[in-house]
Amino acid sequence: MPAKKKTATKKTTTKRASVTARRAVKKTAAKTTKRKVASKRRTTTKVCGCKPCPEGQSFWVHNGPVVDSIPALKTAVKKMSVAQYRYHTTRNGNDFAKWIRGSLSCESCARKVERARTKQGLVKVLDTACARA
Repeated sequence: MPAKKKTATKKTTTKRASVTARRAVKKTAAKTTKRKVASKRRTTTKVCGCKPCPEGQSFWVHNGPVVDSIPALKTAVKKMSVAQYRYHTTRNGNDFAKWIRGSLSCESCARKVERARTKQGLVKVLDTACARA
């Protein structure tokens, strides 16, 4: 009489299914945790290190107002035309970033302002990056 072959029992298939289910739960939990951490990173704002503008080192907007602080710059950028914005960003580098770096002594804000490509982007950067000023 030939020997009987052993076949897979329900126990092993159930075990495999439960292991697969546990792995899926772990992956889902890890993704959820990453999302929570990422959202916390986005909501925290760093306080910038902008110093007050020294006397006589105000920023003169082309055909516009004289600016001596970040909030005043933000207001001026909102009101200025696209031609004025281009004048300060395309000629010899970004004049806004140079002024922030030189007069306000804030390298981190200056780098973020340099990356802004539009007026709206610059206003957003001035809102978030320069929160303290």
